[in-house]
Amino acid sequence: MNGKPVIKMVILLVIIVAIGWTIYSAVTKDKQPLLATGKPAPDFIAKDLTGKEYRLSELKGKGIILNFWGTWCKPCREEMPALQEMSGKLKDQGVLVLAVNNGESEVAVNAFTKQYGLTFPILLDKRLDIAKAYQVDQLPTTYFIKHDGTLALRVIGPLNVNTILDNAKKIAP
Repeated sequence: MNGKPVIKMVILLVIIVAIGWTIYSAVTKDKQPLLATGKPAPDFIAKDLTGKEYRLSELKGKGIILNFWGTWCKPCREEMPALQEMSGKLKDQGVLVLAVNNGESEVAVNAFTKQYGLTFPILLDKRLDIAKAYQVDQLPTTYFIKHDGTLALRVIGPLNVNTILDNAKKIAP
């Protein structure tokens, strides 16, 4: 009995397993589980355009609308008037709008906020640390965070006044 076919089969099997493992490792590498509703929102520290520092964990007791955006993003530009309008109305209800800019220069963000007359806090995420923690891969993306610091909802795409108002009710203290 010749052992060459058996050796060839073993080598082929080892190669197939190695290729399979390589593909599996590449696909699952650095993948975090999706942020789940009811779980604590990832904490972060960021400064706004005035230099004021915000730490999410220090905002417990308030509902947070955490909006990720960019100046170049057309849907982001479209939703800004609604965020501005609702930020003033919701503040009295214990809900704070925080907009996190994704990696752009302070000059570009400042010009944008002046153009749109934005008065709510605009946080700078120059290295995209916050965006990575929140698994943001599309703009705009908005998280609604309950007053106890847990995630209530993730919305991908532009917001309007009704969407903001309906979801703000779910996170208000």
